[in-house]
Amino acid sequence: MVSKIDYATGRLEGCFRADFRGESFPWVREGTFRFRGARLFQEAFTYPLLLDDATVRVRGKGECDFEGEGSWGGSLFHFSGRTGAVFTPAAMKLSGS
Repeated sequence: MVSKIDYATGRLEGCFRADFRGESFPWVREGTFRFRGARLFQEAFTYPLLLDDATVRVRGKGECDFEGEGSWGGSLFHFSGRTGAVFTPAAMKLSGS
């Protein structure tokens, strides 16, 4: 199980609605995030996890649908699924144009 990603590179496109509930971070109410050419690095990984194309859709109450494809080492994979309201706040630094 991976508890965190050390760092990531790639392209992120998205559109979302957020609330500020007095915390120092926004709470995403709903939205869509698309990752292209992403590389996820974590100390326990022998190789970076490559996400060629992945989409996360946040629905009301923190529930998410996700799907995508990528590779790890020489292995190709496809994934999809749904979560309940299980996400906790996290810090994220975004940069680019």
